[in-house]
Amino acid sequence: MARRPPRPKKTRLLIRMKKILLPLFLALLAPLHAAPPAERGPVIERDSAGADEWRWLFSALAAKGATYSTFTENRHFAARKNPVVLQGEMRLIPDTGLSLRYTEPEETLTVIDTRGLLLRDAKGRARQIKAGTRDAGLVTALLPVMRFDIGELFNQFTVHAARDAGDWRFDFVPLNKKLAEALGAIVVTGAGTDIKTLSFNTSPKLRVEVLVGETKSGMTFTEAELQNYFRTDK
Repeated sequence: MARRPPRPKKTRLLIRMKKILLPLFLALLAPLHAAPPAERGPVIERDSAGADEWRWLFSALAAKGATYSTFTENRHFAARKNPVVLQGEMRLIPDTGLSLRYTEPEETLTVIDTRGLLLRDAKGRARQIKAGTRDAGLVTALLPVMRFDIGELFNQFTVHAARDAGDWRFDFVPLNKKLAEALGAIVVTGAGTDIKTLSFNTSPKLRVEVLVGETKSGMTFTEAELQNYFRTDK
């Protein structure tokens, strides 16, 4: 077998430099991928200059309209070392409601709308919790947050905001004292105009963290999807 002729010195030098510089280049790039702010930001008032700084983001998030997302939900119980992990699909129609279809570890559906909660298991058995009750109030507080309606948000929450480059964080603290004691705050983080995580307490013993995956905005759901995942009866 004929031996390959040796590479020119210049070529060998370029290969060595590439092996040295590429890891260095990647290491320098790593800090550019910033994480959302770890601490709660200052309060912003509805008509303040501080609110104007964020108004574009509220508008961009609200303009997404009907959306579909995959998600992973981590339920952190005080009595457990590791979280319980669930997988599912999230559908939002701002004027209709929020639908959470859990696919793992078992099939269930949670519909959140102005009427309260609808819970449905894999066998189709349903349970309804009316708006205004404690259990419904904890979850339906998510609706104005997911809609990113400025009027609703400032009417119902004290809003904290923080930014680190393109990464941001909102803390929505309910103005309702009992709800604030139960929820603490609904914390939403994101990058650019994409929501990445939501987290909140559902009780002193349970904290929920939702990691938002692939998201499609401007959706038009079929009649079958509306029937399956929302409450369409009046």
